[in-house]
Amino acid sequence: MIGNGIFPDSFTCRVLIQGYRNEGWLISALNLVVELEKFGVSISPDIYNYLIASLCEEDRPFAAKTLLKRMSQHGYIPRVEIYNKLIESLCKSDCVADALTLKAEIVAGKTNPNLLTYKALIRCLCRMGRSMEAEKLMEEMLHFGLQPDQETCRAMIHGYCREKDAGRAESLLVLFAKEFHIFDSESYSTVVRIVCEDGNVAKFMELQEQMLKVGFAPNSLTCKYMIDGLRKNVGLVKEKRILE
Repeated sequence: MIGNGIFPDSFTCRVLIQGYRNEGWLISALNLVVELEKFGVSISPDIYNYLIASLCEEDRPFAAKTLLKRMSQHGYIPRVEIYNKLIESLCKSDCVADALTLKAEIVAGKTNPNLLTYKALIRCLCRMGRSMEAEKLMEEMLHFGLQPDQETCRAMIHGYCREKDAGRAESLLVLFAKEFHIFDSESYSTVVRIVCEDGNVAKFMELQEQMLKVGFAPNSLTCKYMIDGLRKNVGLVKEKRILE
């Protein structure tokens, strides 16, 4: 076809590339694009988007990043959704440094990051025990006029709780409730669990009183954690008496 001077259009290219991908030959699809470019065939942005997204879905973020860099040299500007897929794929592989670098490139370029961009990074940082960095990223997100949602709240609270920083988790829970009207019962229960694990009944009662003022109500899980905490407290008191 090409030998006879007939070049495929965008639709034909996409059908061929999707066919290779569906057969599990994604690398062959990439090679096809390279060969078509050599013949001067114009590859549409949709095809580049499809290839980058496909590489990310197959957990090949660095191959996708390399393709993105090569295409950008030819004037290709991906949509934020494509950047997000790449960032999510990097975060899935715990390559958060590369993901943060890519986010910085987005901010410096012509594409504005959105809530999904920040959510992927915040979740990854919190999962890796870097909740303070995640909180700074949330502040940057707010600076751009993006409001956190329930998933952001949950990631931040669970992150600090995993790091045993109940005080900061409690402060953020209040912040999300007062400033953004996010009342996530799962996050609330997680904070209660962390406080009750220490058997500190006084601290739990103080937390419960503050949460009631904010608008959180006790639930079956928080009651369970409170009972477990009371049992632990009784056990600690008995142990102390025995030692004395």
